[in-house]
Amino acid sequence: MAATISSLPAPRAPAEPEPAFEPIQREELVSYYRNLFPFNQLVQWLSYPAEVPPSKIKQEATESFSSAVISASASHYLARREFAIVLQPSGAAPGTEIFRRHLSFLDSGALRRAIIADHTVRFEVGAIHPRPPNLNRPASGKTAFLSASLPLERELVFDIDMDDYDRARSCCSGKQCCRRCFGYIACAGDILTTALREDFGFERTLWAYSGRRGAHLWVADRRARLLTPDARGAIVSYLNLASEGDDGHFRILGPRLPPTLRARAIIRRHFERVVLRDQNAFNHAKTLAFIESILSVALSRDVYARVRDEWNRIGTGPDSLERWAALERLVPGEACDTLMFAFCHPRLDVQVTRQTNHLLKSPFCVHPATGRICVALSTEELADFDPEAVPTIRSVERELNRSETADREPADEADFTTRNIHRTSLRRSLLTLEAFLQSLQPAAMPSE
Repeated sequence: MAATISSLPAPRAPAEPEPAFEPIQREELVSYYRNLFPFNQLVQWLSYPAEVPPSKIKQEATESFSSAVISASASHYLARREFAIVLQPSGAAPGTEIFRRHLSFLDSGALRRAIIADHTVRFEVGAIHPRPPNLNRPASGKTAFLSASLPLERELVFDIDMDDYDRARSCCSGKQCCRRCFGYIACAGDILTTALREDFGFERTLWAYSGRRGAHLWVADRRARLLTPDARGAIVSYLNLASEGDDGHFRILGPRLPPTLRARAIIRRHFERVVLRDQNAFNHAKTLAFIESILSVALSRDVYARVRDEWNRIGTGPDSLERWAALERLVPGEACDTLMFAFCHPRLDVQVTRQTNHLLKSPFCVHPATGRICVALSTEELADFDPEAVPTIRSVERELNRSETADREPADEADFTTRNIHRTSLRRSLLTLEAFLQSLQPAAMPSE
């Protein structure tokens, strides 16, 4: 009797468990945020200066911090932007955190001073409100509080977490993430940014590594920022190309619709490298169990038996190309498409995208569990991204210490961190952020 697919031996063991990371000390955080965090560029993005009449910025921002409630059409974005700070209390053991939200800042200098003074571990970015969030208190009654705190604008954001791909990856599991399994995020990113550009006209996008096992996509087009929660939820539903039912049957939603056919073409471009070579999914017991669960439902018993016999005849190998070729010969194209989508379709967190009051970690923050920097990425950079090679808070500090010309005192706060970053391995990420900023300029922005 032929062996079942899932009983075949695995050609390699999963990745070793992630080594323990020595907790980050307060002094390390202060040094990083003082010397290497690009506050100027971040605030340039989050305040959208190209959309603000310069003569109104200081006046309206100052008024907003004193008493006046800004109307929905008021200019100054940053003063009405919510921030949240995760800080490490003085004297507390590493890993002890306090979360403070509903914060707002007048300019990059104020944000920078607060982050350094509070010994911030990381900070998160929220929506734009009718007035500064730090003034949103229910003193004038619940109705007035809710009205003042209702978000007016928020970047359209997407969160992809490798946990959701566990059955599809042979190299890692849980909180682990390596170059091989990050290829799934590269494929998802290609599908998402293509659909957002071609179907919705959204051009201004920025990716950020989460610091451990995922990535965030920020869509900054003004029309995207003005979307209601229901509209955001509808976009997620539109981008949700596949689903698994309670019966274990994996389904492609609208298999012959143009968006699905386009996604299929994109998945095919990534499938060989990510699934057949990097994951060697047809030769690894864990991912073979996932394949078996799909094919046992999608194929008749006779066809499924022929596939198993052919794979047993082929045997294991350094990649899965031969077994995939045999599958394509023996079964209908729809079953192969279902398998490709099961492995590679984007796994999206619906509530992160739908809720406009959701906070998302700022790019360039430090992940406290890994020490890695949440570097900015373009869609093109996702394909070759290696999360295990990301600069860490300690590696960039060493690079800066080796530089004889490092700026340690901010004679000019707008420029000194930029000069420091260019002396470290964060330079490429900063250039990606600056290219994104350039796309927000009027000359690069078609009328919306």
